[in-house]
Amino acid sequence: MIKSKQTHLLFEEVFKDKGIVVDGAFTPKNFAVNKWMVELAANGKLLIDGMVFRNIDLEKYVSSRFAKHIRIRRIEWSQSYDPSLARCEIMVGDGKANAAELMVNIFRDNVEHLQNLCVFLSLDIDVSDEAKDNNFLSKTITDFLELLPQCVALESLCVMDPHGMSHHAEQSSLQVKVMQIMKGLPKLTGLEWQGNMVEDMWHPAKEGEAAVRYNLLDYLPAELEALIISDGDQPKMFAWHQQNGVSSGLKAVLRNKDKKYKIESLLLPRSFWGLELASFQSFIEPLNAGDIEEIGFGDSFELKKGSIAREWMRPVMQSWQLPPPEKRLDLLMRSLSREISVDLGPCKDRGERAARVKWVHSLIQGDDAFERWERDMREDGHTDKFYYQTNGFEFFNVWKKYRGPNGYGNEFMVAMRV
Repeated sequence: MIKSKQTHLLFEEVFKDKGIVVDGAFTPKNFAVNKWMVELAANGKLLIDGMVFRNIDLEKYVSSRFAKHIRIRRIEWSQSYDPSLARCEIMVGDGKANAAELMVNIFRDNVEHLQNLCVFLSLDIDVSDEAKDNNFLSKTITDFLELLPQCVALESLCVMDPHGMSHHAEQSSLQVKVMQIMKGLPKLTGLEWQGNMVEDMWHPAKEGEAAVRYNLLDYLPAELEALIISDGDQPKMFAWHQQNGVSSGLKAVLRNKDKKYKIESLLLPRSFWGLELASFQSFIEPLNAGDIEEIGFGDSFELKKGSIAREWMRPVMQSWQLPPPEKRLDLLMRSLSREISVDLGPCKDRGERAARVKWVHSLIQGDDAFERWERDMREDGHTDKFYYQTNGFEFFNVWKKYRGPNGYGNEFMVAMRV
């Protein structure tokens, strides 16, 4: 670490004119702070990039003299401060503003240069003009919806509604408003969505085709490269019914016939990996025909154990056990005809890890088996298998020879994070 006096001289050289605003970010790993630099930051002459995480102490942030001088590039919004809640009574300081309002204020102060946003929202609420006029909405959600379209520098967006039911969302719902906004964000390359996917509007039917409902996949931003869809605590099988359009929309994304999509990585929810085998198999041909580079799980799972799916089916909640994902994953692997990566996601449970590794070994046996497999030690200085196991994943490569209907074939590799 450079001594404070040396650091002062170093930055005096860089900032000969103390009125210069520095555009960049520093970390404790590459610089040492002295009082002069603190004063620069306090006076707005040294702009420092920052992040707001879910456990932020809002009282300290509000009282800090740096609050307006640190550009927040990343915000992870606490579920406790959900801006869509009707009335938030969590007070901060002298009661001038509640915590949800302060989070919106941080959002407003940094909307121009915010690059990453993760927010909890109750997507089912009505945000129509009528609801606003009748004072049914909090100021936090109306402000949030006004600010979100201004996030023109946003590169990744995570929307979480872990308790949401699956149904046909009305056009006046927060879900539809957020999907409409995110479609227009010009730099959005990464999207994670946990919540209801289907709305009540229909696509106009083309000649010879049946109309389908609008859904999340109809609102993907033009520059999107990575898409993660997760169910959270409640797998939502309803969305995959053919008439709802999610299945046909996903097949279009996978096939990407007209090169409409730029998606390279696609992680899908437990409800997808719990489809009936015949329905699941219908996605494999589009996947082989398309150019997706990675596919995998958007939710945590157990290879040999199915999760509980719950759906609100008037007038009661229906629950049933999803089948274990092992057969679907095995079918996918043995049906691949091109190079791709498969991500099972991290897992630190010893029993589950052993089951996954055993499953990898089984891929060189039986019908449509792979030729061979090997552990792939990453080029990051770690070659100890124990390192990967304790961190919840290992890498494997498997090779297969494929011969198509025309008689031509090739050998390809599937890289897996297991």
